[in-house]
Amino acid sequence: MKDLKGLILFLVGSILLISFTYYGYQIVFTPNILVGKDDRIFVIPEGAAFKDIQEEFQKGMIAQDLVSFSFMAKIMDYDTQIKPGRYILKSGMTNREVINMLRGGNQVPVRVSFNNVRLPSDLAEKITRHLSITPDEFSAALVSFAMNNQYGFNANNVLTMFIPNTYEI
Repeated sequence: MKDLKGLILFLVGSILLISFTYYGYQIVFTPNILVGKDDRIFVIPEGAAFKDIQEEFQKGMIAQDLVSFSFMAKIMDYDTQIKPGRYILKSGMTNREVINMLRGGNQVPVRVSFNNVRLPSDLAEKITRHLSITPDEFSAALVSFAMNNQYGFNANNVLTMFIPNTYEI
């Protein structure tokens, strides 16, 4: 009878150990992001908290298992190191890959194109289209630069420093 209890305890312990080990393996090495879906651009705004990222992952059905993503993020200390930016999430990424990318701030550059700009407002519209700055903020910064620079730019010639082209920012 005593041997039977020991055997049962051993079997239950072994089953639990195997189950937790398998789940741990899945959390780290199994694809969890955009499984069966297309790659997607994911933007983290300035001042975002980890809770905001979790909500976006749930709303956009990005993470197949949000609990495992959140658990891994806490283990890797990502929940306290949020870096704003524009990231590309690829189909089939693991939790570890996504968290390493987000923690490292490995963003996708934004392409900014402009040509034939005659007015500062036109430039502001084109440059800020895909950035996290408004045209009014850009215009204010441009005016401030024109008034307070040591390079000889002023309100009349400040647009000459912008050479029409496509830039990656």
